[in-house]
Amino acid sequence: MRGLMGSSGHVTPPSQQMLARERASVCSLVDRRLYLESEPVRDISCSDISLYEECLARLWLDGESVPPTDFLPRIERLKLMRWFDGMVVDRLIQRLREHPYRVLGCNISGASTGGDARWKKTLQVLSDEPTVASRLVIEITESEPIDPDLGVALVRELQQLGCRVAVDDFGARYGMQTARAIRYPDIVKIDASFLVGARGNSTDGARRLSAMVKLAKQTGGEVVIEGVETQEDLDQVKRQGIRWGQGYLFVAKADTSL
Repeated sequence: MRGLMGSSGHVTPPSQQMLARERASVCSLVDRRLYLESEPVRDISCSDISLYEECLARLWLDGESVPPTDFLPRIERLKLMRWFDGMVVDRLIQRLREHPYRVLGCNISGASTGGDARWKKTLQVLSDEPTVASRLVIEITESEPIDPDLGVALVRELQQLGCRVAVDDFGARYGMQTARAIRYPDIVKIDASFLVGARGNSTDGARRLSAMVKLAKQTGGEVVIEGVETQEDLDQVKRQGIRWGQGYLFVAKADTSL
């Protein structure tokens, strides 16, 4: 909801009551319309082997799938990211219960990694259900920096419970900072922009991608290159010596139903 326009033409901040109503409306809509769509992280030499499936949050509105780029800015503005990320994690845990042979992951913002009451409940659930915890991958996005104390402590707890932690969009915004803070991520996902930059036999682009691959390998985690959309992209990933790729090229062959 846009701010109300005063008579002077300046934007008047909405009242607390209006904000509360808007937050309640958005929460209700997301709760009813949220669904998860999986995208596999594939072995580039054997498409039958997956590291895990990233579950992407979508909203189903008016008969169409709405991507997060269209609704997350509003959720962020309303300061609902912790709530939203918590809901996605809760639903993913339920999917893991329903699909006992699948390994699933989801994104959370670095700002959502504080040790609040919701995380305490989630950690207890994972402690009680180790077969679920061992198949859960939590990806920390580059959009916000991870809290150096509470966030890093949460990562350690998740790993101790058997979950894997991935750094998403490595090389973009806060991705590298997150990797340094975590120190020992299980998975590092190189931002798709580096693969895009290497297209068309770009020597400079391939060199930048190689440099990012080298940095990612230094973390000790499994390295994934994101944004694999064409055979050219796949060939580039192979030249980089990386086993895992993710992108639209693999989606058509995947079972994305959850």
